[in-house]
Amino acid sequence: MLTAWWIRLEAAHRFGGPRRYLHDLLGAELAGFLETAGVLRQSGIAPSYPCEERRGEHCPRTVVEIDGAYHAVCGNRPAGCRDLVLTEHEAALLCIDMPGLCRILASALSIRARPESVRDLIGVHLVGFFMPEPGIRYPVYLVARARVLKATPMRSVRWSLARTGGPFLRSSRQVGSSPTTSNARCGPTARC
Repeated sequence: MLTAWWIRLEAAHRFGGPRRYLHDLLGAELAGFLETAGVLRQSGIAPSYPCEERRGEHCPRTVVEIDGAYHAVCGNRPAGCRDLVLTEHEAALLCIDMPGLCRILASALSIRARPESVRDLIGVHLVGFFMPEPGIRYPVYLVARARVLKATPMRSVRWSLARTGGPFLRSSRQVGSSPTTSNARCGPTARC
């Protein structure tokens, strides 16, 4: 169920959109689950609503309020998409809450949460620390990347080694012709 959402997250690390659109895209059950879990959070009203297919330079549709209802209006003349009437609930902008996602992952992995975006690496987030015994802690990173981003897997591994100076745990799923999942515990001289 989460695979389709994860692929979209990697394709657009700032995943989000109007609630109605996300419910249509992901399915009401998955979108509702992600909202309830705190992965998607509401952040005002969406400024735009995606078109079925881009048909002009004024895509996507603009969301405007008219008489207490929200309308997703095509800016192209002649109109390339039909206008939509949305309730305030449907027009609400849902955005990915990366600290919330990191806290959920930390809880699922039974590690100490300390969500933090990694500066200079798009799509890389510190989830928290794995502490196998007192005095020893290993950072755990979430690496959600798309093909267009500069944060390549090897760059994030080199960055992790430079920052930690020791072993770390990294888990990622790469979008491409051959998706892979890798869990690697690397030291300064190991190759991943």
